[in-house]
Amino acid sequence: MTNLNTIKKENLDGSQKQLISQVDGIIEEIESGKYEFEAGDYDEPCAADYLKNVLEINYIIGSDKSYKGAILLVALGGPNIWINTKEKKVEGYWGGDEYVKTYSEDTLGIDDEMEEIYNCS
Repeated sequence: MTNLNTIKKENLDGSQKQLISQVDGIIEEIESGKYEFEAGDYDEPCAADYLKNVLEINYIIGSDKSYKGAILLVALGGPNIWINTKEKKVEGYWGGDEYVKTYSEDTLGIDDEMEEIYNCS
């Protein structure tokens, strides 16, 4: 697997650049709390609306069954992209390429929303 975090940008091919762009775009959405959305159930962008398009959710729980985080599949097929709320990172994979980047703050509130959903079930 090729780790794109270690390759100079000028040496990347088109799909590698696209993978980096998509991961970086998701991080921007998480950190800024803003993303493209259509008004419907919610008047402003929010985590609940963002989660409508998540393809798969895996919870990370402690031995006491308490919520620790979630891993969300947000893109599939080319590339596959996961948000890991426990480790605060977005992981992108495409073919033999990997691009992983951490985010500093979950302004969108995805982790809080996932914890609320987990505790309601």
